Amino acid sequence: MITFSGLKDFTEKEVLVIKEISMHYDQKITKKVPNASFHLTCKAIKKEGSKKEYSFIVRVNDPSVQWSTKSEDWDLKRALHKVFTNAENRIKHQLKLEGYKKPRR
Repeated sequence: MITFSGLKDFTEKEVLVIKEISMHYDQKITKKVPNASFHLTCKAIKKEGSKKEYSFIVRVNDPSVQWSTKSEDWDLKRALHKVFTNAENRIKHQLKLEGYKKPRR
């Protein structure tokens, strides 16, 4: 389950992209950690000119795991993919889901 904050700074089209990508990663991550809940903090930082810089923070709350990752980029989709990929890698590392071998007898 993902909760969002800071979506009021984005256009309707950007909000749809944010929700679509985050739901995709929510399904992927909840397969690995079924009881996890996510909180996505979204910020659009306006610089001089017409471009925006996007900043995202994902907080993962689970009985066994609690941490956050952050990513910033000028491209909306790239920033979202970065932050969720970092979250996936951190889950794999912390829970040792990949590359863990059983000890020999």
